[in-house]
Amino acid sequence: MLGSEIKDVYNTSMKVNNRQARYDGFATSFMPRNDDSWGPESEDGETALIYDGKYLILNGDWMLTYAELAPQGLQACIDFFKSKADMFKSSWSNEP
Repeated sequence: MLGSEIKDVYNTSMKVNNRQARYDGFATSFMPRNDDSWGPESEDGETALIYDGKYLILNGDWMLTYAELAPQGLQACIDFFKSKADMFKSSWSNEP
């Protein structure tokens, strides 16, 4: 089932649940909007694609899109990030 690998994980620093999924060589994480000053810049939260110490972050919830792309591998997810970066890239994001 699409998205079944996405798990709720309590983030003790932010005091909210965020959703995470682990794949072969990379992970994704969605952080909802919260009242902490270190929280997402978007009211829609932020989704991070995490690999090799990099965080490619898009504003909004893209967890299911990444779950759909994950079987194609990391590069497919990076390409998706690049295709959305002009409109949705978070100021917290690294460069791919």
